[in-house]
Amino acid sequence: MNLLRQLTARALRKGARLIDPPQEIRYLKDEYLTWLSFANAGMLESGSRYLIDYAIKHLPSEAPILESGSFCGLSANVITHLKRIHGVRNPLFTSDKWQFENVNGRPQIPNSPVRFS
Repeated sequence: MNLLRQLTARALRKGARLIDPPQEIRYLKDEYLTWLSFANAGMLESGSRYLIDYAIKHLPSEAPILESGSFCGLSANVITHLKRIHGVRNPLFTSDKWQFENVNGRPQIPNSPVRFS
């Protein structure tokens, strides 16, 4: 019975993909952004470039852009680059109260003047 259930589920999934195939993931090809991702630490999925580019192109007004949680600044630099190439003049504000995890109450990185606060 379990095998029949698995085969039925597999057939239904295949049928669903034929009726409504998954959307193609779009990527933005930009040599500057490729090099930026090597030089600037951060976490940004490659498909996010396309989404940020789409959002910048379709901004409804000249209101400021707010990025919450900027971490190392990679996405802020991507937004700034895409604003520049699309001629968008909206100001960009970023915010991130960065607090490094697991510092165990230490005020700074050992043997360094870099503070955790």
